[in-house]
Amino acid sequence: MVHPDDNMDRMRATAERFGYQYSYSNEKIAYLVAMICLWNGFVRSWPKMPDGKPASIIYDRPLITKPFRSGIGVGGRHLSTLSLIEYPMGLYFDEKTAQNGVNVYFHFTTFNNSVASDGQVHKLNARYENASILREMAQSLPGHTAETIEIVNGHLKEGSSDTVALLCKNRIICPSSSGNRLPGTTMLFVEKIAPTLGLAVEYGDVSVADIFKCEGLVLLGNAVNILGVDKAYFKAENLAGMDAGEPVEKLKVRMMGETRESDVVAYQFKTTQMPAFSVLAKALSDAWTTDRFGKYSICLNDVIVPGAVVAMERAGQRMKEKLSPYDDGRPKKYSMLEVRLPNILRSGASITLPSRIWPKPGVRKVDLRWSNGLRRQSRLNI
Repeated sequence: MVHPDDNMDRMRATAERFGYQYSYSNEKIAYLVAMICLWNGFVRSWPKMPDGKPASIIYDRPLITKPFRSGIGVGGRHLSTLSLIEYPMGLYFDEKTAQNGVNVYFHFTTFNNSVASDGQVHKLNARYENASILREMAQSLPGHTAETIEIVNGHLKEGSSDTVALLCKNRIICPSSSGNRLPGTTMLFVEKIAPTLGLAVEYGDVSVADIFKCEGLVLLGNAVNILGVDKAYFKAENLAGMDAGEPVEKLKVRMMGETRESDVVAYQFKTTQMPAFSVLAKALSDAWTTDRFGKYSICLNDVIVPGAVVAMERAGQRMKEKLSPYDDGRPKKYSMLEVRLPNILRSGASITLPSRIWPKPGVRKVDLRWSNGLRRQSRLNI
């Protein structure tokens, strides 16, 4: 689990700002996430997608919702529900594509609010519908285009689900988070480790012309970690009068929702061949697997007792049987099952991380109260 505390701290800040109940410790949520992964057998074998391919990662998506008809005004019930969804994401790209880089589409818009935030601070569902449209725009293009990136008033903003930054030799240039993009945790971490890698991070306005002056573009986010850009697609009309150079590809495309075809041009970057990209990609991998820059991830094998995987997989199978009236094991919709959580933590193990990325890199005060209470419960009999 990669920097779970940062995601939970941001969720808590959002909930408190908008009056949602949030009385859950980071440790309790991390433990529940681990349980869900164990119950579903994700630890020993990746789940299969409908096309038969294995999932690329398990993506943790916490959501806070207010129940329908919860009441408004004085005396109304304003309770909220926290849901934890461990989603087996499909193969976002094949290995060859990851090595060569992904393709992106640049969309010019006048909408300046961040795709998934209010006040450029908190993740909300304010523009998630818009983000879905942006993703579909990318899929209108050939070549497995993975992401739509927004340009507002002639300046780079963000992708529908990623922070975007330019690579210019040993400089990482990213749009400022004050005014037009969500301050993602991955970019904050890159800012923290860059000096030790010989890289410089700069924030500020990035014009469209600046994009063509740099050698590479990167996408940064919880799900993708870091991706290099191979081809960047633009509508030709958006580059009129601009010295963008000769494109590597010209085509006519009818974008999603449009009634006519548009002239689209593509420019190629060699991001994944840049030394700075290789250094950065390895550093992020090392950060999650070897604690090279401090501990920013939790490995279940390090915190649970031996044998817990097998025992919890069996428990998960029994839960599915109780919840499912179907022979194929599908759970019954809207059914609930109350479960008493056993203690499967190793003695002395902590599932809270002292190293903090959000809201800025630093040290977090570790709270062990919930797991100390858990240890007073009966140990799983295995």
